[in-house]
Amino acid sequence: AAAAAAAAAAATTSETSASTTVEKTEKKKKKPPPNLTGIALVEYKCRKKQRAYNQCYTKKYRTFVGGKATEDDETCEDLYEAYKSCFLKGVLEHRKKEGLPAPNPKSALGQFIEDEEEEE
Repeated sequence: AAAAAAAAAAATTSETSASTTVEKTEKKKKKPPPNLTGIALVEYKCRKKQRAYNQCYTKKYRTFVGGKATEDDETCEDLYEAYKSCFLKGVLEHRKKEGLPAPNPKSALGQFIEDEEEEE
């Protein structure tokens, strides 16, 4: 009986460590392909946010075009803002790495910088 209990405890321990290993593996960020640079790298890093926004927008658009009334007040605006922020931050980082001058204050990047400063 003691041997069976020890075997059960060992099986539980190995299952726990295996699931912990899987969790750690899933949480690791995937490295971007080495051939991506510039804006392509920024797009790669923001791809999940873009995908979430696109799925939300497509769902809303299909519902609208289908003539179905939507009772949910779900908007895609928060997803769009998250994607836009990710993309513009990435572009700014790229510009800094390349040693480019500050963007025109009237441009989308200039406005983004201004908005970020106001939030702080």
